[in-house]
Amino acid sequence: MIVIIILNQIINPSHEIIPKHCDAIRIQEHYMNNLSAYHILQTKRVHPEIFQYKIVNNRACENNNSTIDLLIFITSNSRSYERRNAIRRTYGNLNNIFKYSDNALARLEVRILFMINLDENRMKTVLYEQEIFNDIVLIPEYDSMNIYRDLSILDWSSKYCSQARFIFKMNGLVFLNPFLLLKFINENPNDRFNLEFKDSIHIADSCAHTDARLPLLFGFIHLNEDVLRHKLSTNQQSGNCLVNKAEYPCDTYPNYLNDNAYLISNDARNLILCTFYRQSKILFPISNIYITGILPEYLHIERYSLINYKINFDSEISCEEFFIETNPLQAFACVINIDLSKNIFEYYSIYWQSIINSQIENNEK
Repeated sequence: MIVIIILNQIINPSHEIIPKHCDAIRIQEHYMNNLSAYHILQTKRVHPEIFQYKIVNNRACENNNSTIDLLIFITSNSRSYERRNAIRRTYGNLNNIFKYSDNALARLEVRILFMINLDENRMKTVLYEQEIFNDIVLIPEYDSMNIYRDLSILDWSSKYCSQARFIFKMNGLVFLNPFLLLKFINENPNDRFNLEFKDSIHIADSCAHTDARLPLLFGFIHLNEDVLRHKLSTNQQSGNCLVNKAEYPCDTYPNYLNDNAYLISNDARNLILCTFYRQSKILFPISNIYITGILPEYLHIERYSLINYKINFDSEISCEEFFIETNPLQAFACVINIDLSKNIFEYYSIYWQSIINSQIENNEK
């Protein structure tokens, strides 16, 4: 009798385990008109050209050697000039970075740009800033969840920096240890994608035949996180994360990456962008869950943790304390909580000096 029951369950798995998160099949049914990832990439795009740039900066990635190893996009807003300037004078200064790098890292081709949402009241000052520094891409104020801003990073890089092997998206409130990022890039060549393109590959019109097992996403992973349907009384910001059943029908999210910083390979970027252009149904409203969770789950793109690195989210621990006390081979980044009325550069200089001191010590070993 027991054998018969077991055989019956194998033949007729009425107790099939259904994942709590939306897996590729559920995403296919809910968002993609029941088209598999393979089939949707063969279709024509349904979205018009929606990304617009008030400042394009389309020559930022010009390079005689054709390949660029890393494109860093730092998200910012129009009024945050002091913070951008502090970044330019510390971890965003390539001359400073390569001055303290070993020969292997100093050979890497890197570009650093700011993706800024437009504030019409500050248009003139941002234009003047671009004339001086030539490191800005300016876009319209699309939406509160920043999904189009972050997709603009993928779109811009596909059009004007398609030769970049990796794109690193980071929040302007994060202080980065660039040496650890460059070390990671140097150790992960990502030579799978054909990098002979010197012009745009026009992802909006056609999708390259890319093996979906190969693209990569790296960051700080949220595992099995429950969907928030009701605002939490203990967290006033939780209202920005509310999602209804029509927007996402499952109880938990696919594994996704923290919005403060994540790294995406060029082939993963292409697949995600291609799919976005061909998704006719409602977009999911929260940017990083959509870009690094839902679409990669559908496309079978792995999300990997930067397991050997640490990022400080704790507002009770200062970034100075974090960079001094954390193992310098692990202190990757720190989310900053500084009153804008204070001298931001003064704080940034302290953090930067801590990183430089550790880098010098490592170089001498």
